[in-house]
Amino acid sequence: MAKPIFTISGLRGIFGKDLTLELVMKYSKHFASYLSAKKIAVGRDTRFSGLILFHTAVAGLLDCGCDVFDFGICPTPAIVMMTKKLRFDGGIQITASHNPEEWNGLKFISGKGRFLFPSELVEFKRSFKKEIEFSNDAYNKRLSKCEIINTYVKHIADSDYFRKVPNKNFRVGIDSCNGAAEDAAVKMVEMLGSTPISLKTSGAGFPRGTEPNSRNLQKLSSAIRKHKLDLGIAFDPDGDRFSCVDEHGVPLSEESTVLLALLFILKRHKGPVVVNNSTTMAVDNICTRYRVPLYRSKTGEINVVKMMQEVDAVVGGEGNGGVIVPSINSTRDGLVATAILLKLLYERKSTLSTIRKELPVYFMRKTIIKEYRDEWQKSIRKKFADGFNVKFNNQDGLKVIGKDFWLLIRKSNTEPILRIIAESNNRNLTAKLIRDTIDQIKIRS
Repeated sequence: MAKPIFTISGLRGIFGKDLTLELVMKYSKHFASYLSAKKIAVGRDTRFSGLILFHTAVAGLLDCGCDVFDFGICPTPAIVMMTKKLRFDGGIQITASHNPEEWNGLKFISGKGRFLFPSELVEFKRSFKKEIEFSNDAYNKRLSKCEIINTYVKHIADSDYFRKVPNKNFRVGIDSCNGAAEDAAVKMVEMLGSTPISLKTSGAGFPRGTEPNSRNLQKLSSAIRKHKLDLGIAFDPDGDRFSCVDEHGVPLSEESTVLLALLFILKRHKGPVVVNNSTTMAVDNICTRYRVPLYRSKTGEINVVKMMQEVDAVVGGEGNGGVIVPSINSTRDGLVATAILLKLLYERKSTLSTIRKELPVYFMRKTIIKEYRDEWQKSIRKKFADGFNVKFNNQDGLKVIGKDFWLLIRKSNTEPILRIIAESNNRNLTAKLIRDTIDQIKIRS
């Protein structure tokens, strides 16, 4: 049997292949034991395997003597926020986030309202060395339904950043990928004075690719042009990643999401910014414009959150469409990103296509390799050490940093692949960096 992936991003695997019911039961029980938990929340996204994994996780938690609170289908940022607000000991979200539909997994949430720090993950893994015995308290434990979406959305809308938004009545197309963000996104748009137009379909499954990038948003773009909508918003299946489409039906890149958040937050509250090592260098330009310090963490959302706490950052995130505003929620939150965009458009009295022109322009490309040479780092170092004026950074895989470009090669936290990302101020240079890297490290058949 293949092994599932267990990293700071949680447990993930293909359901029925390397993610089994026995495994979900085991991890749930050990998580409850690690926390010495008495109250744990469980939520899920809309994957076909979610319900059976939910019941499996609940069985393990009850067996350990936990009261379990069923948050139902909800965005991952909602369960993160509400686990803390309701003072539960922890939470488990059943999701594989942006992975394809046959995948699923568990995200483990601390009672502090965030995912586990790397050091906490080490302690969690150590707990697997001991056997978990049946708890005599299990007979007295209950599974209770708990509706959280209204409270979650209201908490965002009532924050200082979004309070008193007048009715602008933008007409907003919503592409949730039939995922967990659907109801929350509709409520958020309505609460902020605009009209939601949902693209949700009646069929089961995800109607498009799970990542909210430009190639997966053609239906949303068409709907905007056909119905003359003011903008469109899109999410991945668990609602932590967000992207948007302008009034002409032109998608903004996933990298633009965090840039829009910086423009909005830093105008109100100047302070440190944290993004991960693979986020666009356009962030550097905006931080320079506002004269605020910028820090870069290892890839992985919790690495960003940890550094944000350390430097007391006011905003941050990842270039995959993830926005983190710690005064609202200590995780990537697509609904916070929604509120930011609507308030930004209202205040600027402008269109999204106009605002996008303010964003620094760089050319980024991303690709993956499944079969690669074992000594790929050595090969890349040798190539760029000859004839290039670059610096090497091993914070996260291998990053090659030149004057007007960078290249990052790293193992994924969520899939058994090698990710390659390149960015420069020249489209042709970016393409060449990707081609040369693949030629250097890919195993040829």
